[in-house]
Amino acid sequence: MKKKLTLTIEESVKNRARKYADRHDTSISDMVENYLESVTKEEPGFTPEPGSWTESMIGVAKLSPENERLSYKEIKQKEILKKHG
Repeated sequence: MKKKLTLTIEESVKNRARKYADRHDTSISDMVENYLESVTKEEPGFTPEPGSWTESMIGVAKLSPENERLSYKEIKQKEILKKHG
């Protein structure tokens, strides 16, 4: 069930997000939902050590929309095939 969420962000960020959403045929709501889904999804069996470099890097890289729902192994396999045919 979808619920309404009110966010407060800088006007310039809102404007850039709207332009990005228009160019990519999506909505800001979908962008926010996909982002929150990706950063809150847990990898089974992996927990970085508190204070480690790995922990600090979680969420820094953004996956392309086509890779958001793939596992690390699936992305790796896809990229290897793309590079080596």
